[in-house]
Amino acid sequence: MRHTLHLPEPRPGFVLWSQGKKIHWFFNERFSPWLVKSIEIEMREKQFYSALHLMVLGIGILSGFYMGRKPGNDTFSSFVRRYCNRILSARIRPPRAAQWLALDAAGGKNHLGVAELLWSAVRGGFEENYAPYAGVSITERSHYYVRCYRRIGIRIDIYKLHRDFLRASQAYIDDVCGDYLVRERFEKRFNEICGKGKGGNRTAAIKGGGT
Repeated sequence: MRHTLHLPEPRPGFVLWSQGKKIHWFFNERFSPWLVKSIEIEMREKQFYSALHLMVLGIGILSGFYMGRKPGNDTFSSFVRRYCNRILSARIRPPRAAQWLALDAAGGKNHLGVAELLWSAVRGGFEENYAPYAGVSITERSHYYVRCYRRIGIRIDIYKLHRDFLRASQAYIDDVCGDYLVRERFEKRFNEICGKGKGGNRTAAIKGGGT
């Protein structure tokens, strides 16, 4: 079964909106209904690696707004340090299972942050191979949020990551609404994206009602 979904593209005229309207549109009409709800569905269906990918993608998107520029490893790590559980900023030795990837992400250093490994292994893996690179794996209902293993890399509790993602997202939204500098960087990134947008709507056909 197929449905037609009209997805409004960012358009140049959006930059003329007030700050409040930009914030409302992005978080309430774009980020929350499209990404947050998609993650909830994947978690409910126990499609945990899809949920992991979407959460890393979501943090990456927010990190670009937080820093006011295109997302990257540096913006991702900065957002994680500011809003996520501090365990995600811990420094670890590059795991043997992903030695080449970890060293590249760390710029050749002997240690890298858990966030750096998440960005490179999860985002880079799905982008190029439709699955995470070696170095990141998932567990359920663990006593630990993140466990680090010298050979296989990090093992992350997906439920704890989901809760952390929701808390971090809300904390960032609160800062956008209450902190002038954070709000200015949000608007800078918003205007940058919308300034490149095209007029009109995109119509996307999506599958529904099961596979």
